Amino acid sequence: MLLEGIWQLLKSKLQYTDDELDTLVAKMEDEVHEIARVAPECPNCGRPLQDNTPVCVYCGEEHNFRTLF
Repeated sequence: MLLEGIWQLLKSKLQYTDDELDTLVAKMEDEVHEIARVAPECPNCGRPLQDNTPVCVYCGEEHNFRTLF
């Protein structure tokens, strides 16, 4: 329901069409999938590691994945 409200707000205030919003969402989804492909996988569970925590957020396995930024 919240997302539907945001969608309607974007349409009314910024004059986006449904097609334009669909395109924007698809682009963001592609970017998220690309980031997930770049992140190394946890050696224990195989899910993408996050660099802001010293353990896998899914299984708790410790890791040393860090990025420069």
